[in-house]
Amino acid sequence: MGSSFYKLLVTPDFNSQLRLPPQFVKEHAEILPRKATLRIGAGESWIVKVERIGHHHFFTDGWEKFSKDVGLEFQQFLLFFFDGESGFNVSAYGMTGCEKELISVCGGSEKQGDSVSSHEDFAVESESGDEDHVKIVVEEGDFRAGKQGKKWRFSAELKKQHETELEVPTDFAKATGIAENGNIVILTHPKSKKWPVFVTSRKLQEESFAMTVGWNDFLVGAKVTIGSTILFEFLSNGEYTTLEAKVVKNGGHRLYSPKKRRGRPPKSCKFSQ
Repeated sequence: MGSSFYKLLVTPDFNSQLRLPPQFVKEHAEILPRKATLRIGAGESWIVKVERIGHHHFFTDGWEKFSKDVGLEFQQFLLFFFDGESGFNVSAYGMTGCEKELISVCGGSEKQGDSVSSHEDFAVESESGDEDHVKIVVEEGDFRAGKQGKKWRFSAELKKQHETELEVPTDFAKATGIAENGNIVILTHPKSKKWPVFVTSRKLQEESFAMTVGWNDFLVGAKVTIGSTILFEFLSNGEYTTLEAKVVKNGGHRLYSPKKRRGRPPKSCKFSQ
């Protein structure tokens, strides 16, 4: 299954990441790899990561090296031909409309024997919890196994109904230790302010987890607007399981309102800043 798309390099960050067209992602959702190989006419190739950020997919890790090595320029026109597996052949055109040969300055980055796609390594996840727009983005590796440089993330599009709680994907909760380590998670705002949040385990037909007590405090304190998309990234385990919360898409102008709690919060939810 081959296909193609084009990109005009006009965004300020074109050297660090490149967004894939949503229609292309939608049409190739079942086969789009997490890692793709970019090839130029001279034969060199680079491995880049395909990552979901907010509502879109981007070429991220490895793209900056590719851009630098082949000397991509502002307002260049790129054509990407997808081979239907894990590779893209890349051609470039200048402002004159003529093709510009891409030449590597220091050679490609692909290693012999690298596997850049497998059935379990697709960029577009099967999405659970679609009703709440909670999507999990898991990079390869397992933190509990002691491996470094691996990341567990999930994103959520926040609606009015999320004023008092937010579902945490089960795989994320169990892999990062939230399901076991006292059920406490600290949400770290980019400005380094922290909020204690209690994570509740629920056992209905299937086990699930949700941020409850303290969640509204975070929304109000961080001035999150309804309709925003937040990316949660696991940082560390210790006395508290720590997550960083980044707003990757702002919603409307309406902020969440403070909610009064009923009863007393769990003792384990105490936290001094």
